[in-house]
Parts: sequence; structure tokens; C-alpha cells
Amino acid sequence: MVLEVCCEASVENVVNAFKGGAIRVELCAALGEGGTTPSIGAVVSVVREVSRKKMKGDISKKCEIHVMIRPRGGDFVYSSDEVRTMIANIKAMKRAGCDGVVFGCLEEDGSICVEVLKRLVKSSKPELQVTFHRAFDMCESRLKSLSILIENGVDRVLTSGGEDDAMSGHTCIANLVKHANGLIVIAAGAGVKHDNVSQLIALTHVSHLHASSACMKRVESKMKFRNKRVTMGRSSQEYTRKIVSEERVRELISKIQFEQMDELSDNLEMLVKSLNLLPGTKKK
Repeated sequence: MVLEVCCEASVENVVNAFKGGAIRVELCAALGEGGTTPSIGAVVSVVREVSRKKMKGDISKKCEIHVMIRPRGGDFVYSSDEVRTMIANIKAMKRAGCDGVVFGCLEEDGSICVEVLKRLVKSSKPELQVTFHRAFDMCESRLKSLSILIENGVDRVLTSGGEDDAMSGHTCIANLVKHANGLIVIAAGAGVKHDNVSQLIALTHVSHLHASSACMKRVESKMKFRNKRVTMGRSSQEYTRKIVSEERVRELISKIQFEQMDELSDNLEMLVKSLNLLPGTKKK
């Protein structure tokens, strides 16, 4: 099972995520808008520090850094200028040494914009893995869209099953896993929490999970002087901020591992029964 943590691009967040047991991070800016492309400076700093810690053995060499490629908030119908910006950012992430990029692009009718998808995938491959993000959940037909992603070499799709959260969309996610048939990875995301992750895994049979809020904690500002008459935005909180919590990531990983052990136990029990080896079972 792979856990990906979505977070603001900072060394602190990424190191905490990896030390907690996450295998992949998705770096973003503006999480309140669903995530946009972070600054290249932040990404370079993260890649350098992660590379250093891998060399020292502080974090696993399997850990991956993926970056959101989204030029703005709002919908996923992009102008030619915005597409050029996305391609430039993909190339920058490639030079920075990232492992993958995350993007999505739609037509006005809710179908995937195949022309833009092809350009973005071509700009990414072969150096970068490609994830199609939750723009997928805005598609008019998810099964048709899944086929398009497979045909165009996308490695992974992040989805909540067309609902506001993954638990609500668990039936659709399970259906997508079945139809994917190993040709593309289905990652469940949105509303993945400590108290529902076991049930979500059992219902959907996904092998990849994407979490954000469940892995966060709020920390106080170091500011001693505080002018509480001034805010920097409608929903901003200048004197607290959210960071990835190593402990909360570890707790979520523990829940996932417990579910895997429980599933393994069930499978072993079924195997033993099939071999007529359980006490009280009549041998043939």
C-alpha cells in the first residue's frame, strides 16, 4: 500500500511526511483552492534536502516527489497560454529532479481534453511519472475517461469516485479498480481519515491512498507582536499555520497496515479452509 501526502511545498512538510512513513508527496501551493503549482525555488529546496537525507539514510530511497502542475484555481479548461505555462513548469520540474507531475485538463463538455493531455504527457515522459488529478471527478463519463488516460500513457489517476469524498464514492472507485485491470493505478483521495481508511481500503481494494488534512496539525506563530485588526485574506490565519505532522502520518500508516494484516489473516483463513486443515473440518 502506498500513502501519498499532499502538502504545501516546504522541506519541513516533506521530511515530516517521509519520516512518518509516506512513500510519496504531492507538492502544491494554495491548497485552499485545491492546489496550484508551487514555486520552483521551493521545489528545488525540497529535492535537494530529500536527496541529502536519502544519501545519509535518514529516509527511504523509495520516497518520491511529485508536483502539481496547475496554473490557477477554478476549472480545468485551459487557454493556450496556460497550457504553455504548464509545459514550462513540467520541464522545470524535470530539471529540478522530481519524480512525477500531477495535472488534469478538460473540455467544456466534461470530457478529457485529449489534445492538451497528449502535449502534457509528451512533455513529461519518460523522465517523469504522470498522475491525472481530481479533474477526473469532474468528467462526464469516468469509465470512458479512464480508457483515454490508459491509451495516452498516464500512470495513475487520483479520484474520489465522482463524489465530494472518497467514502461517498467508494462504489465508483471499486468499479474503476476493476476496469483498470492493472493498466493504470487508481488512487483514492479526498476525505481520507484515520477513522475511515480501513473501511475505504476494504470497500475499494485500492493500493494507493492520497491524504492531506488527516496528516496535518496546526502550529502557533512565533510572532510576539500581533496586530489582529489586519488579515492578509478572507480566510487567512496569520498567527497559526498547518504543517505535516510526522506523528499523524505514522498513525495513518498504522491504520493502513492493520487493515492489510487483517486482510492477510482473512485470506490465510480462507486458504486453510480450502485445504480442509481447520480443526473440525472434515478431510477428504
